[in-house]
Amino acid sequence: MVFSTADSGAIVMGTIIERELVEPLQSGAAVNSSIAVRALTSLSQSTQGFDVESQLQILWYVPPVGSQDAIRVLGFTYSLIGAKEVERE
Repeated sequence: MVFSTADSGAIVMGTIIERELVEPLQSGAAVNSSIAVRALTSLSQSTQGFDVESQLQILWYVPPVGSQDAIRVLGFTYSLIGAKEVERE
């Protein structure tokens, strides 16, 4: 999403979805969950692992064309949006 500014620059918002798969390396081992993952899965640990999705949203200011100013990060938010135990086949 992009909004133009009064000085002919722009405010730009971007969203990145991150997926992380955490699995134990050895048979019989378990991985511990974070407090946030535990809140979504009700599991404190798993011998199968966790599949976790997070969302990063970033807001930038982009100066007008020809400006010597640099692009600046105005703000960001990072949120856990999903977590589940890995399903074994």
